[in-house]
Amino acid sequence: MAKPAKSTIAACFASGGALARALPGYLPRASQAQMAEAVWQAIQSQSPALIEAPTGTGKSLAYLIPALASGKTVVVATANKSLQHQLFLKDVPLAARALGMEPNAVLVKGRQNYVCQWKWEREWVERQLLAQIEGPGGQVNALRDWLAGTASGDVDELPFLLAPDLQPRVVSLHDDCVQQACRHFEEGCFVNQMRDAAAGAQVLITNHHLLLTALRLGEAGHRLLPPGQVYIIDEAHHLVDTATAVFSVEVTDHAVEGLLARTVYAEHLGTDTVDELRFMARAAFDDLRAQARAAGGESGAWRIEEELPRLRQLAQALKAQGQLLQDHNPYAREAARAAAGGSPEATAKATQADEVAEAWRAMKRLRPTRATGGRGKAAEPVDEAAARQLYELAVGSLNGLADDFLALSSARHDDRVVRYAEPVSGRRQVRLVLHASPITPATELAEHLFGAAGRAVICTSATLAASDGFRSVTTRLGIARPPLELVTETVFDYPAQALLYQPALPEFRWDQREVYYDAVAAEIERLLSASRGRALCLFTSWAGLEQTAARLRERSCFWPLRAQGDAPREALLAWFRGRAHSVLLATRAFWEGVDVQGEDLSLVVLDKLPFPSPNDPLHGARMKAVEAAGGSSFDDYLLPQMTLTLKQGFGRLIRTAGDRGVVAILDERLSRKGYGQAVRRALPPAPLTRDFSAVPRFFDLALGGAVDFALEVMGREGAEGATVALDPAPDG
Repeated sequence: MAKPAKSTIAACFASGGALARALPGYLPRASQAQMAEAVWQAIQSQSPALIEAPTGTGKSLAYLIPALASGKTVVVATANKSLQHQLFLKDVPLAARALGMEPNAVLVKGRQNYVCQWKWEREWVERQLLAQIEGPGGQVNALRDWLAGTASGDVDELPFLLAPDLQPRVVSLHDDCVQQACRHFEEGCFVNQMRDAAAGAQVLITNHHLLLTALRLGEAGHRLLPPGQVYIIDEAHHLVDTATAVFSVEVTDHAVEGLLARTVYAEHLGTDTVDELRFMARAAFDDLRAQARAAGGESGAWRIEEELPRLRQLAQALKAQGQLLQDHNPYAREAARAAAGGSPEATAKATQADEVAEAWRAMKRLRPTRATGGRGKAAEPVDEAAARQLYELAVGSLNGLADDFLALSSARHDDRVVRYAEPVSGRRQVRLVLHASPITPATELAEHLFGAAGRAVICTSATLAASDGFRSVTTRLGIARPPLELVTETVFDYPAQALLYQPALPEFRWDQREVYYDAVAAEIERLLSASRGRALCLFTSWAGLEQTAARLRERSCFWPLRAQGDAPREALLAWFRGRAHSVLLATRAFWEGVDVQGEDLSLVVLDKLPFPSPNDPLHGARMKAVEAAGGSSFDDYLLPQMTLTLKQGFGRLIRTAGDRGVVAILDERLSRKGYGQAVRRALPPAPLTRDFSAVPRFFDLALGGAVDFALEVMGREGAEGATVALDPAPDG
């Protein structure tokens, strides 16, 4: 296929062009065509590009059409599964149809998204035996029926969520894949089927984490994700955080306990050794908690800046046991015989391996199993080739965990890595997580993503430029070559569709927080009267949410109200969309990824400017690094970070051309501080008012009498005693 000229790309997006012919009702957007031109230019010049395209631009088609037209292999990485499925099922077929091409795309996911046939067969045998004692299992039977018809084995296609205890027993995991020892490996392995298809596809759709993991592994990662010539990073504002996670070491206080629960360790190391390792792990983490209490408590994450000798001792003990398993591998006898060559020493080693192997087989014959309730061996034992692979995986897992603990115990690399401990709640069996994260992943991103020759890397998002334009994001991503930069015009009429309101509230002070949240709750209450509910109130902290929610409930808020924590996230959003004039209070998890259109959402309240906490160990380390390099931690780090998050929160309001509403930012710093003007310029161009009377006037003009009628109806229902039904108890 001949490469189209620049003008041909533009023509695809014109009135009566290829896209209009493929998509009935298509309306040309200048910003979409402008973005497509920039993507085409970046592909042709094999250069990096940073493109901010606000909501409504049509980003997906703007990058897919020039990418497909280039004829190159294209990798598209996003931050969430819903966008990946939209690209695969809708956008790529549409772009290909517009270009007169057959779509050739594969959705590439991690192996944990697919059922493992080898594990499933054993699970089914065990469940059948258990059913004689416990009765039939509903999910297992439903999974069997689904597997009889699925072509992909992708658990995201299941009509139900797998139970937490069943999922790890049936999906493919790195540390229990027996590779060629599995009879399904060549045919019937869902993971291999997906990877084989990916090897021949033009468009590979994946997530940020899998992309960076594959790139970090180099050629070894090509089986995970084939290399591309064009990399498109959608939702690119998440890329630094994902890179930080990928290039980090992370271990929980349950890691040793969870690993040693495998029977292979008790059988080959002995229960006394396993118990000793567990004791050492508990002691090491108790030591960390004691350090936290001495430093002022375990309420938040804390940085670790000293050596951790107990953690190092644990790592060394794990290493020693891993070596012991390696030296006494019961499946190594064939290799030992092959190496024997008739020498007495090698023959003795081979004989010893035979003895160990026989002992291992004897233990397998006598070992009680979950499937038989302790009455003998399983109905379908693991064959020797698979058992050997599982044994070697167990050795590798033990050594890998030891390496992680060694990295976390040493202060050698604290100039490049920040080590910190983070208490967690709500996770079964896990109370503490240890991290060793790069202070900045820019070096790794430069090496693995942006620095490779012969590839174009296009980063796009609705929020990518900060108050300093693209300067801070370019630095944080490690982009050395000057990137192509573009901020497209918004397709929405913000002066008509939105109003930015900032009241005169007192500045937040910790010692006067009660007074501050009294004022916040009172301001939200009168805003809700003007908007008739229909509000998403976003807070920068749990404390702010809880303080405000308590006050609104104490005042018997007239509108149906729920807060984050009352129910799971998706259940809360479903309630919010389905309940007229409702109010939802939430924290950072709702500042993005919430898409509520029309009159269901007419007011977004942001309690404070969302600056990163300097007390967070990772942010604190990055601020110090900026200062050490001669920069300003506030101007070069905190302010750009805050601006991007603020834009995300603002973006919850206007999702379509028909949306109308008010964004209220209850933080005096937006006007009082010198940086406020630059921050306002980075926001969508809604007119700013500090006069509350402009808010009800805006709603009256934008939404008219329909809401007044609804208010009157709700008032009559309340007078008849029916108001309680508007705010039922949380579903849980």
